[in-house]
Order: sequence, then structure tokens, then C-alpha cells
Amino acid sequence: MKKIDLEELIPGGEKYESSQYLRPTYVRICHEHYILLFPDGFGIYHKDNIQYPRHYVLKDLEMTYLDIHTKYSYKRGSNLNPNQPIQNDLCNPEFCSVDYTEPNIILVILVSNKFIRIVYDTKRKKIIHSYILSYFYETDYKINRKGIIAYPSGFGIEISDFEGHKIDTFKIPNNQGSIELPSRNEFGIDKLLFWSPDAQKIAFYLTNDREVSHFPVGDLAQQNVTYPFAGEKSETVTIGIIDTVTKKVAFIDCKQDPVIQEAQQTICHDNSYLTGITWSPDSNHILLFELERSQKYYQAKKYSAETGDFEEFLFDEASPTYVEPEYPFYFINEHQFVYLSQATGHNHLYSYDLTTKERQQITSGDWDINGVYVVKKNLFYYSSSQRNRIGNDIYSFDFTTQTSTLISQEIGTHQYSIDRKSGLWLDQYSSMQNPGHLNFNNHIIPLHCSHKRKNLPYSIEVDTISIDNDPIYYKAILPKKITEKKKYPVVFYIYGGPHVQLIHDEWGSSTKGFEEMMAQEGYFVFMIDPHGSAKRGRAFEEKIYQNINVPQVADYDRFIDWLLEESPYKEHINPKKMAIYGWSFGGYMTISMLLNSRHTFQIGVAGGAVVDWRMYEVMYTERYMGIRNAETEAIYKKFDMKEHIHKLKTPLYLIHCDSDTTVLWRHTLSLLKKANSIKNLCTLIDYYVFPGHEHNVRGRERVALMAKVKGVIERYV
Repeated sequence: MKKIDLEELIPGGEKYESSQYLRPTYVRICHEHYILLFPDGFGIYHKDNIQYPRHYVLKDLEMTYLDIHTKYSYKRGSNLNPNQPIQNDLCNPEFCSVDYTEPNIILVILVSNKFIRIVYDTKRKKIIHSYILSYFYETDYKINRKGIIAYPSGFGIEISDFEGHKIDTFKIPNNQGSIELPSRNEFGIDKLLFWSPDAQKIAFYLTNDREVSHFPVGDLAQQNVTYPFAGEKSETVTIGIIDTVTKKVAFIDCKQDPVIQEAQQTICHDNSYLTGITWSPDSNHILLFELERSQKYYQAKKYSAETGDFEEFLFDEASPTYVEPEYPFYFINEHQFVYLSQATGHNHLYSYDLTTKERQQITSGDWDINGVYVVKKNLFYYSSSQRNRIGNDIYSFDFTTQTSTLISQEIGTHQYSIDRKSGLWLDQYSSMQNPGHLNFNNHIIPLHCSHKRKNLPYSIEVDTISIDNDPIYYKAILPKKITEKKKYPVVFYIYGGPHVQLIHDEWGSSTKGFEEMMAQEGYFVFMIDPHGSAKRGRAFEEKIYQNINVPQVADYDRFIDWLLEESPYKEHINPKKMAIYGWSFGGYMTISMLLNSRHTFQIGVAGGAVVDWRMYEVMYTERYMGIRNAETEAIYKKFDMKEHIHKLKTPLYLIHCDSDTTVLWRHTLSLLKKANSIKNLCTLIDYYVFPGHEHNVRGRERVALMAKVKGVIERYV
């Protein structure tokens, strides 16, 4: 059976896009139109004329360069400066912001390897302007319902129309902080600016990181980044509010809040985190969560949008381990909203009435809600794993009758988009066995893959085993043809950290081609979602609290015991030829398995690995390890891989990207330095660096990374 070439199998490969079926990577719905992103461009489809998969290819568009600060425009082919010619090498759009502006205009802002503004005329059914923007990050702008764009500019915020003409500038005193995203994308924070429902006011984050440590990153340390280590000074955050009509600027500073008598405890404002920013429907108030740095306690509060003053305490939540507010408040009418909480052990919906102060749990069960979609008056939609722990279904909830209704039909994974104004919706469905379809308001378009499952040189199996009375999901990716009595080498792909679920009931669910690559080379490939993984409830995840690698190592050991002694694969597994590979938290777990597992691996490949949690970011680390201080220092030391590297008996291959701002390069460098101080240990460790990449390798060099990992494993196994 013919193998699939790495250029087809790995994202970034020359033939990868042509080998995949055309599934949208991002969906927005605006007025009566669907806007879909694809690997090479985007499509805009009217609800009555869905010409999928026809779409605009970015590289084919005639672009104009627009400097949003000077407002000079340059036609494609001219120079921005003598050394920077304009080239249309746009690809892989990952994010877009969309709004409808009268008359007949849809404004689309895309984030590709550059930032693109598209102006589309719905009446003429054509693009009338396409710009490459001089500046933007995907979280740096927001379009209001009138088509006005707000974005940070120096120590202030500018607003412009959809053609880039500046309307106004609002300066913010630099002693208030920088207008930038806080908390390193933790706590569900993925937006910087927030327009009010009446399109008059803008709320935004102000981040003061003057006391945060700076570290060099990149090839020859070309830049410095602020990086708040666990236990060290972190940023302080306030909320700014601009009224674009009155020109007034107000600030929410939680340090000025009064002591709240009815709260469970007094909150400590030092380095606290602010998240869940939500406007009230009348645009007069802002709601938010203030989370203590310990992350064991939060308060939900309401503030005046005119003055920034504290107005009302709503409710609070505490836990002996951690609480993690990741979602905003969802208003279902003028005075009632719903929010998500794990207070009862699973992520469920609660309602709150601003008038009566009544709080009520409205969903319950041994399953998690994965997200809330558009909320219409007294009706909202949510996704959950109620029917399938590794899938995703869509439900509606009628707040009047207090009843849930299953919307999705097929078992598998459904990704839902709905427009609040028009009611248009799109359901993207697939399962492990079915490429699925796109359902545009009951207009169904089947999806196809160039690689039919029966023609693939590997097969996929998913099941569970019981560990500590919990079903633990595993996935096996096997060579298509298995020879009787033959022993096969084994590769484990590992992650094992919170917020991640490796095994999904969807088509093409994989670690970007790694397991298929190894299976077609004759390896049995396995992965599990051990204790600590996402979407299994608080008790399942909290097993790693101040115990950050112990449950996962134990689960993998139990799984390997089962593979060798009880599984249907036991006759074909060669226990003397086993490898393990992981990246990021998975890199940490790879090293942990080599040092702590009861089983022996011939090689471990750890990419972008955390080594010492004292050198990882404060927001993530202190949630699972506790605030680093004299009381917890022994815990941090216990889970520092440098303290255990002397136990290494088998080869370890380390890979890191020099521009990694998530797990700093110094992690693996510090491990090498420690290993070099131990006699003969350096002979077991090898190392490779990918210059110019951040927290993983993307683009064309992704193929090189996978070839490197494959070559290392084949050398030892």
C-alpha cells in the first residue's frame, strides 16, 4: 500500500493543502452572508446563493498597502521604504473580524501572515477595496455595529472608518499602563477592546508590566520580552472606558473598591486578574470577574461605565485548589444573565437576576459545557459533551420554560455558528469515520477527503480502559496490514496537561500528522487522555494540583501494563522497542516518563519542554502549583526536572525554538547545563534548535521538524 508523502501529510508541506478536503478554518456570519476562512483565502456567500467551495485566494487579490498611522497608501509593487518592497505572499488566514455597515457593505479584517482589510459590496457582489495594513494584532481591533474600527496607537486609541480615514484619537496617560492584552491569554482573555452595544463607548485593558522581568529571545537575542515568572512580580491591570461622544475617559481600578461585607472573604487586589469583561445591554455598566493572584477566589462585580466606580457586588466563588473564570457574562434580557462555573464539579450554566439577586443552577450532570453561543432574548445555545465525552453537541436552552433541546443529530463533533440578528446558522460536522458536512441553515454540503479511509496506510481505533474507576480514553493508530506473530515497535504521543484533550471524535483528529507518519512506517502509535486532561470535570483535572506529573505517569504506566498484558495488541507489541514524544507540557511529560516510569523507553523526544516551573509564567503555573513562596518552594523543587535528571538511563533528544516566548529557551538550556555537571550524563542527551520559530515549528519547516523526530526515533527503535 502506497505511503503518504510527508509533503502531503504534514501541515506546511508543498502538497498538504491539495491533499485535504476543504473545511473552513474559521466561520463568521454577518447579516445574510456567511464568511468562511480557508487555508489559502476566504469565501463570502449569500444565504440564497452558497457557491461553496468557490472562494477568494489571497495571493490573487490586488492589494493596497495602508499605513494606519500616517494614512499613506501604496499600490502593490511600490516601496514602503527602500528595503521593503510590497509582496502579496498572503496565506493561512487564522482569524477574522466582521461587521455589516450600511449601505450594502461587509467589512472583513483577516489575520494572516499580514493583516488584511477587505471591503465587500453585497449589492455588487464584489470586493471594492483590499488593503494590507501596516499594523495590527488579532486582538488589537474591534469593529462596532456601525462599521467603525477601534485600535491602539501609541499611548492611546484611534478610531477610523472602514476605508481607514481617522475619525478621532484618544490619548491615555502612559502612567496608566499600555493598551495591550494582559495575563498571557489565560482566563479566556482573547480580546483587547470591547465596544458597547450602543456603539458609543469602548472598554479596553490597560496593562502595567513595568516591574515584570525582561528576557531575551530570538536569534542572537534580537528582542526582549516581558515574562512574569512564578513567584515574582506580575503585571497590574485596570480597565479603561472611552465615551466617543462626550470624549470622557474613565478607569476601573479594583484597588479603589470598598470592602464588601457580604462576600465570603476580602479579596487581595495585589496582582489580581480581571477577566470576563461584559457590557450591560443598556451600555451603562460593565461586569467583570476579579480573580485573586492565588486563583482560589474570585468576585463578580458591576461598575459604572461613566465613572468607572464600583457599583455592586454580585457573587463570589472559592476553592481550596483553584477557580478559573474563563467566559464572560451572557445577558438573556435587560436584567438577567447566565455564566459558567465548575462549582458543582463540572462546567455548568447558572443564571443571575440583577433585580432580585437570585442565582440558580440551570444545567447539571456528569458532563461539561464546552461553550456558549449566541444568546437571543430568553434563548441561548451551548455546546457540551453530554452525549459523547470526546465529541461536541449543540443544544438550545429556553429560559422561559427552563428546558434544553438537542439541536445536533449525528454522533461526533459539531462546531456551531449563529448570527444573533438574522438567525442564520452553520453547523460543521464530522466524526472519526465520516468527513462530515457543512449545514447552512438546512442546506447540507457533504465534505470529501482525497485520502479515503479504506485507502489509508494506517487504521485508527478508539476505546477506554478503567483507571481508578475513571474511563481513560486511548487512541491507537496502527499499520494497515499487521502480520501475524510479528512484533512491532511502539511510539507514544504524550501531552497530559490541563486545557487539552487529545482524542476527539472528529475527522482528521491528530497531532498534525505525527501519528499517521509513524504508523505508516510500521509503528504502533498510542496516546491517552490521562487524569489532568480537559473536559472531564474538576476532580479529574485537579489530581495534578501540586502534583503536576504524578497522576499522568501513573496512568501511562497502567496503560502500558494493560497493553503488554491484556490488550488485543499484546501479541504484536515489542516492549524492547518503545519511544515517547511530546511538545510543551508534553515535552515536560516526556522527560517525566523517562525519569519516573516503571517502563523503559529506548528514546524520548521532548520539544519546547517546560523543565522548571519556577521559570514558567505566573498565571498558569501558580494555578496548579500554588503561589511560589517559602511554603511551596519544596513543591516547585520536587517537580523541577533538573533535580531528577541524574536518574536518566536512556537517550533523551531535546528540541526547542529560539524565539519561544511561551516556554523560554532557557528551560532546555538549563537542563543541558545541569546534565553537563554530572559525569557521563551528556552522552545520553542530544539537542536541536529551530531558529526563528516560537512555541512550535510551523510553515514549511514543520515538515523538517517531523522528519527530524521520525529520524531520531528510527535511530533508536
